[in-house]
Amino acid sequence: MKVLMLLLVAMFFSGFSYADDIPIRWTKHINIKSLDEIDNALDNYIDEYAGGEHQLTLTTNNGDERKVTTCKQYKDLQSKGYYPATNWDILYQFRFTEGCTSLELIKKTKPSKTSYIQNFDLTNNPLENLPPTLDLINTGGEIEKAEQAIKQGKTWKEYDPTSTFKTDDEQKIHIESQQIDANNGNDIYITLQAWGDFNNDTIEDVLLLVTYYIKGATYRSSEHVLLTRLEENGPLILGD
Repeated sequence: MKVLMLLLVAMFFSGFSYADDIPIRWTKHINIKSLDEIDNALDNYIDEYAGGEHQLTLTTNNGDERKVTTCKQYKDLQSKGYYPATNWDILYQFRFTEGCTSLELIKKTKPSKTSYIQNFDLTNNPLENLPPTLDLINTGGEIEKAEQAIKQGKTWKEYDPTSTFKTDDEQKIHIESQQIDANNGNDIYITLQAWGDFNNDTIEDVLLLVTYYIKGATYRSSEHVLLTRLEENGPLILGD
């Protein structure tokens, strides 16, 4: 009995490991009801923000234009040298590729064996809990400064005192900052998308979509990011 009690205590304090795998989960921002729907969703992807007013057009140097309605069409044409036909298409393809890539990543992920992030809440003091590298993930050399801040134990707010945030919904936050551009500032939108073992280490990760804008400029970028913990109550870190 004493051995059993010690085993139970050890399991309680070492994180959440289960006899059964921890299932893949996703948020309302992923428009599927089951994993079995992913292939069909990729074949029939329609960007929800386009409102039917614009359809992505890709072209070649000889002027051959193709309208794109699915992820598979987009990837096939890209492999053949097609590119966005107009500036609007350049901007529009971000929404198109974001939706497709999210589904492709979830399709490849696996159930987890252990989780230290099962109750992750994106809106829980994000400027205290989220790593500041999320702010600079698309800004080149500046990432090194954020990584150094993490090594020094600084929070996002300590690294960037200009940063503020608001919650768009329980699974999406909007962070504003003047860290890069003191005159115009920049916007970072972080959306929680799914939980699963995305990097094959058996530990549960969360999949985030980070979109970055500089106000008053045309710069815009987005990237999928993994966030995880490697021990109970450990810091949130970027996954590989």
